[in-house]
Amino acid sequence: MKRQKLLMKLCVSDFRLIVPFWLQDLLMESLNSRQDRMHVPNSDVILLEFSTFLMDISLSFLVFNADNLQLVHTLTRPDIAKSNLPCTGIRYIGSKKFDKSSVSIDIDEKGRDYANILIGSYTSGWIRFWHIPTSACVFEINEGRPSSQTMAVALNSTTNTFVSVGADHQIYVYDLDTRKRINVLEASDERDKMDGHKARVFAVHFHPSDPFTFLSGGWDDTVQYWDVRKPRAFRRIFGPHICGDALDVDPISNQILTGSWRREKPLEVWDFASGQKVADIPDEFGGFSLLYCAQWFGKDYVVCGGTQHNRARVIDRKSLNAVGTLGELPQGVYCLDNDRAPTLNKLRLAVGALKKIYLMRTTNPTAITTGRKASGITS
Repeated sequence: MKRQKLLMKLCVSDFRLIVPFWLQDLLMESLNSRQDRMHVPNSDVILLEFSTFLMDISLSFLVFNADNLQLVHTLTRPDIAKSNLPCTGIRYIGSKKFDKSSVSIDIDEKGRDYANILIGSYTSGWIRFWHIPTSACVFEINEGRPSSQTMAVALNSTTNTFVSVGADHQIYVYDLDTRKRINVLEASDERDKMDGHKARVFAVHFHPSDPFTFLSGGWDDTVQYWDVRKPRAFRRIFGPHICGDALDVDPISNQILTGSWRREKPLEVWDFASGQKVADIPDEFGGFSLLYCAQWFGKDYVVCGGTQHNRARVIDRKSLNAVGTLGELPQGVYCLDNDRAPTLNKLRLAVGALKKIYLMRTTNPTAITTGRKASGITS
């Protein structure tokens, strides 16, 4: 009997689409055979839809070239595949270079260090470093969390640190060069203080210009501000109920975007400096979505996705109106990512729903991608 699990995380980096799949005993299909290009009337944009099926792989990363949609790497290992414990978070290191003594694969004959590293966190409590060009797991960390589960990771290349969050309330800080844990952040035992989390943490995000500060959010209806050097949170926002990768900071406006798994006011914008709410982004008429993911999309837009009404929306930041909707999806949207290109006409967006990935791009500065089973208006 065939069994399938949801696609939960996406990462678009360096013109690669990195996709963790937890699909078992399904037939592998060629990506090229499933290319569908739809030109939408009165629009200058293209929706690209493709489906991927895996055979005899219960847990792996698939790396596609986002330009030609070719499958270029499969990152897995037999013991990991047999564990059936999925990945919960991915981050792409890119040009980070490791000393040859710190990785478990051979350095080439010229002594060059490896780059193009992907960090993945797992519900088993492991964090693994994958070298994309060789499809090798070069390092792994058993976090030994009380809850076992690691839910997300975030990294900051300026300070060479990365942090992980989990099903418990503790946050671990690591040195990126040595992969050694250098700090544990958590709430104090004082009952009258909320200086950390009290429940599962699902999202973590470094501030784009302050290398020591990061945010985290989860089930306790707070977003906590942290300094990697200090054990307690120094500020908090009350309200967001975060259940996925739905926490982002805009480097231009210094505003926080949160997406909540709830019916009322699920999408909110906050001022980073003060923690005060800037805006509630309304849902569309005709139904609400319980959000699992949300991001800033370029300098003028927001993108979000969730369940109940299975859809992803692109929203204008000024009018707070949806300018594009990818709807009537086969299941909820649990993951999305964009390549954060500096110019709008090069923006690309990947949306995951069930076994499908919808790869969209803008081809006109005044248009947002819409397509099959989608409706939208140009801004």
